[in-house]
Amino acid sequence: MASHDESLPGHDLAGSCVCGSITWHAAGPARPIIECHCHRCQKITGNHMAATAVSNDRLSIDGSTLTWYSPIDDPNVAYGFCGRCGSSLFYRSGVGDGSNEITSICAGSIDGPSGLEVTEVWWSDHAADHHRLPSTAVVFETEPDHQSC
Repeated sequence: MASHDESLPGHDLAGSCVCGSITWHAAGPARPIIECHCHRCQKITGNHMAATAVSNDRLSIDGSTLTWYSPIDDPNVAYGFCGRCGSSLFYRSGVGDGSNEITSICAGSIDGPSGLEVTEVWWSDHAADHHRLPSTAVVFETEPDHQSC
């Protein structure tokens, strides 16, 4: 869910987990929000992943409770969450092969308004029946060719 290369002109973003143990700051513009409804993202977040992204060199993360989880069947991806409160915060792909340059940031962890909009929906055929897909987003039934979830 990381690297769609469209960035919006914008401002810095900041955020945190619910307990405040982890804070983050993203300098400069961030990618528009992408929703992912694959089964793994649903299980990790409790609903679906909604995330923006920035390059790793523009993201600073503070806090000692950040924990990364890589699924045993896909060690090339990692989900970052707070080990104290459990908040889902980040997603990275390319961690196993060293190609990771971008971190996806869970939209729910952003403090205050972001000005970002949902522009894409992935794995729409797996979306929960209680979720209404955004009418203005480009919708993919599975994952788009330019990404992996």
